[in-house]
Amino acid sequence: YPIEQAIKLFKTCTEQTNTHIMILSNFPKDTFEVFCKQPMTQAWMKELNITPDNIIISGCMGTTKPDVKIYSHAIKRLEELNPKFKDKEYLKQHALFVDDKECNIAGAQASGLTGIVCDGDYSKIRAALEKQGFLGMRSKL
Repeated sequence: YPIEQAIKLFKTCTEQTNTHIMILSNFPKDTFEVFCKQPMTQAWMKELNITPDNIIISGCMGTTKPDVKIYSHAIKRLEELNPKFKDKEYLKQHALFVDDKECNIAGAQASGLTGIVCDGDYSKIRAALEKQGFLGMRSKL
């Protein structure tokens, strides 16, 4: 389950900059379906305005992170939200991939995303979010 501190931090991003949050998970499909039915899961997904369209589950795609295919799929979703994401520089500046595994960050970066390892130090994550403009007075994407 997501850590309360992370939820608060990402909620601040959504409130300050109208940031969209996507989930890219290595959950098996059936496990994720059970996870999504949990009241706690439904509560934080609602709090962060995460819709089914913003969830990519590797168990549904036949691949897992750090396979480049899954990041390419996520990038296509971003492009559907905002065509500016087709520009690689825009993508690098306006999308941030957060994961707890270095190998997954490397896969994301190989796909053109900026990434940061979530090692529990939320000051580092906050700094990365500020650097990318997800916290502060930056306008909507």
